[in-house]
Amino acid sequence: MPLPACKLFAVSILLSIGGAFQFGYQLLITNPAQSAFEHFTNTSKDAGPLDKNTVKDYWGIVVALFFLGTAIGSLLIHFLSHKLGRHRAIQFSLILQAIGCILSIVSYYISSLYVYAFGRTLLGFALSVTLGISSMYISEISPSHCRGIVSLSSGLLLQVGILFGSIVAMPQLLGTTTSWPHLYSIELVMCLFTVIALCFFADSPITLVSRGHRDKAIEAIQGYHGISKTEAEQVVGQLIRQHEASFSVQKVQPMKDPHNKKGAFLGIFVMFIMIMSGIAIINAYAFEIFIQTGMSPLTASYANMAVCAMSVIGILVSGLFIERFGRRSLLLITFTLLAAINIAIYFTMYFFDKDRMLWVGICLIVSICAFNLVFAIGPGPISLFLTAELVDDNARGTASSYAYFVMGLVRTILLATYPKWSSLVGSAAAYISLFLIPLVLGVIILFFNLPETKGRSFEEVKKAYGKLPGKKSKAAEEELAELSAER
Repeated sequence: MPLPACKLFAVSILLSIGGAFQFGYQLLITNPAQSAFEHFTNTSKDAGPLDKNTVKDYWGIVVALFFLGTAIGSLLIHFLSHKLGRHRAIQFSLILQAIGCILSIVSYYISSLYVYAFGRTLLGFALSVTLGISSMYISEISPSHCRGIVSLSSGLLLQVGILFGSIVAMPQLLGTTTSWPHLYSIELVMCLFTVIALCFFADSPITLVSRGHRDKAIEAIQGYHGISKTEAEQVVGQLIRQHEASFSVQKVQPMKDPHNKKGAFLGIFVMFIMIMSGIAIINAYAFEIFIQTGMSPLTASYANMAVCAMSVIGILVSGLFIERFGRRSLLLITFTLLAAINIAIYFTMYFFDKDRMLWVGICLIVSICAFNLVFAIGPGPISLFLTAELVDDNARGTASSYAYFVMGLVRTILLATYPKWSSLVGSAAAYISLFLIPLVLGVIILFFNLPETKGRSFEEVKKAYGKLPGKKSKAAEEELAELSAER
């Protein structure tokens, strides 16, 4: 397996700490610390005191606001990445993340749910921008032979962030009514560290080329690819030719290119199926599900940590396979397995709700662990960078904006509506009705439409569309018709 240069590895880890790690961390800290946050909601001067059901409704809305922020932030990925450049745009979004953390801390001391809600929305907004532009940046600075393994750093650190959040937000640690502000202090320190550390790394070579900084682009390629100056000059020369050809054809409307349209749609579709696999609900309610099986809060916390640990194991397994088998195969296999696991989750949920038998509850926990393992091997990390590989340089910002907008919007709708839907039809019926059909349809659609992007340029990806199942025969028929016409 080809390994990345030290500088490329360092900046990919740094960007993942500032973006993916903190996104995963935010996904989980409100889960084990839910009781502490609900207490804050009930005692804040803006909302409380409230009855138990109203507190849960208020808190559910506040949780969903984070993903509303990610949806809004995604709309600015294209604008900020082109206006400021990849490097400065990431630093700008990290500063906004730091402000969001400060507001969350301040809200505790002034007892204001509204300030906390605004800070959480701002965090979602900024993290969406950081994630979207970071995936573009990492894709652009990585050589094609190790682009997949480098891009996995985001998926790995996201899962590590989830695991870390499940530990520090335990009621026995910082998930208490008086200690939860420290959860945001940790995040604030990481934001400021990343902003400062990024000052020592070069911008994306594509950004530098587009702004006429050829010498800086050569220097950046040397560092990130670990090659000689002569080799870097050849890479930059190729980037300049690609940029000029792409710009001359597409001008300021890159999404008019049919292959960019198709690539953007496929990236968005994979992101949609990833969210509709059930991961949003498992992330948000796993701790509560464990409590319902009769576990104590401490035991439920340990079970939640075990589930998150499976995600870290899954992403490490993905690192072994992603450059060997490619994105297409991993997605098709893991989406199929997730559909089967969701059926198992449905039956264990159904029988546990009916009989409350301990062994059924244990089977439910095992099913959730299996879900997280398989999710982290395939759609979890791949969905974060696949869109950037399916479109050309000029369309990358717009396509990433669309993909992250869909992620934020769908998560917001799910978290805002799932509790009500679950109370109406039951938890098992609610889960299977939402999270099985999208996976089945997704596998079918992707089998016939998703090309392999592993180690390929955009031009090579365009040619790969013609080699998909159902299109090989069509291409052969066209070739045979041409030969017949020549005769």
